[in-house]
Amino acid sequence: LRVAKDRAHAQFDKAKEMAQRFSRGSPSGQASTLPAQTGDQKVQRLMALGFSAVAARQGLRACGGDIQAASAWLLDERNADELLAAEVAAAEVKDLVAGSSAR
Repeated sequence: LRVAKDRAHAQFDKAKEMAQRFSRGSPSGQASTLPAQTGDQKVQRLMALGFSAVAARQGLRACGGDIQAASAWLLDERNADELLAAEVAAAEVKDLVAGSSAR
């Protein structure tokens, strides 16, 4: 349990650092002229931190698309049940095949 907790804290610190770096914009302090990230780009960034695509989407959905808030949300143990439910639901949908009957 301690190892998992230490890993979660390390992931959180990494996510927080990356999110701050992405939200800073240009080094001169002026607003960045980069286009806003799409949902898929945000999912990819969270996946680069080690989260599954399902978890990344759930975190972004729960945080209104804010990648920094989503990374913190994903590491919050209070959200573990919601994440597990999203992963199970995604696995069930994936198992459905067109033309097959339900169990």
